[in-house]
Amino acid sequence: MLVQQGEVHLDMTEFSEKILAKESHGRVAHHLYVNDGKVSRGGKRVRVKHLLSRSSRSLGQFLQGAFLPQGYPDSVSDDYLEYQKWDTLQAFCSYVTGTLATQAVLKGMGVGDNKATAAGATVMWLLRDGAGMVGRVLFAWLQGTDLDCNAKQWRLVADILNDTAMLLELISPFFPLYFLLIACFASLARAIVGVAGGATRASITMHQARTGNMADVAAKDGSQETLVSLFGLIIGTIITPLIGDNQMIIWSLFLTFTFCHLIANYMAVAVVRMDRLNLARFHVAARDFLTCGSIPGIISTNNREPLLMLLLPGGIHLQLGARFGEVVESAEDLDAFHFDADERYLMKLNLYSGTSQYRTGVISVVLHPDVSASDKIRLALHAEIIKLCLSTRKLDMVSPRQKEMTTLIQFIFKDGEMGGAVRPLSKADCQQIVNMSYRCAHRLYAEYASGLEAKGWLIDAVQFNVDEWRSVWDKAGLDLDPTKRR
Repeated sequence: MLVQQGEVHLDMTEFSEKILAKESHGRVAHHLYVNDGKVSRGGKRVRVKHLLSRSSRSLGQFLQGAFLPQGYPDSVSDDYLEYQKWDTLQAFCSYVTGTLATQAVLKGMGVGDNKATAAGATVMWLLRDGAGMVGRVLFAWLQGTDLDCNAKQWRLVADILNDTAMLLELISPFFPLYFLLIACFASLARAIVGVAGGATRASITMHQARTGNMADVAAKDGSQETLVSLFGLIIGTIITPLIGDNQMIIWSLFLTFTFCHLIANYMAVAVVRMDRLNLARFHVAARDFLTCGSIPGIISTNNREPLLMLLLPGGIHLQLGARFGEVVESAEDLDAFHFDADERYLMKLNLYSGTSQYRTGVISVVLHPDVSASDKIRLALHAEIIKLCLSTRKLDMVSPRQKEMTTLIQFIFKDGEMGGAVRPLSKADCQQIVNMSYRCAHRLYAEYASGLEAKGWLIDAVQFNVDEWRSVWDKAGLDLDPTKRR
């Protein structure tokens, strides 16, 4: 009998009996049902052969059932195990540093100080918690939608803030006059960690669950974290009385475990391979398609997605769900759009710096109430074409299949000379760029969408940060009768 990668591979020459069935639990074969040729009252007897020892069966089934989702590994994404390894390490490091920070907070509140009162400590604790509650509500209001769209980035931000909060708690006893202020800031940071960490964990769990088993994946993740916290509790119980008030040891441990915590968190989010497009992943895929003529796969795109918020694609920002008045200021502006009559979006290009080599600005997009996921992909491709043409300095940056962008690129440059001076662009020029790129996006969309599906991307929904404003428009005049709306 051979064992390879968790599966039992059988050498059939070992069995002289007729094998009637093989029984497996998940991918691991446990039993063979064989006909040994012996006759009983009911006929020929079926005998069970165990492929694993009793201890292996009991221990293996317990560990898998307690800490891994049912049906693992077929019921989870391919990146599940690698992510959980790094996530387990970061949880352990966080628990140890949290123990050190808690000790510092209790000291700052007067534990061990004969002059401190229980009432004073209670008031400080309540004010500290109150600051966190207010921060939790405000952060969820301001950034709730973006947590879904940039789950990996916000997960990393949450862990950095968690370490920052513990750093503030560690230094708070050294500033007794400002202890309450520092503790409130630390509580505020922890509140953001709670919202961002919980929300992004749910988003990652949804990605990992492949058979509608999100609750099971989340429950087993909680079990894994509880086990790690138990180990952290044991370590914390051992080291706390040993280090006492030795600041050298405390800070050495804190810096060491914080460094490991940050590295483990970065590696954890880096191995997550989301198969739905947010704007950062869309930028990578669309730029390759427009410049090289090919679409990168899921692994390649995720590896190139910036994980730090400051490194997300900048320059020209895409604003989805803009108000109608931000894009159309007059009837002439609406007439200037050379879009299809049944188009479900309008787009306006505003450049903040029209003469610099690297332009900055915003592409504002008005959305129709019936806008679909395919419409969002097409309008995002439209925006990427505009961004590419405004940043292109050499014509060979455009793939041969996208030569139709040549006219648009030459229109942007002074005297149509590539690599020359970038001419200032008026409002009419920006509208012309939008109209020219619209036709280009229409011609390329079908090829781009089919290429995404061929690479395994799920395009039935996208993770774009979209505001809730929706508008209905008609150049000929709008009939508000709901039965006649398009």
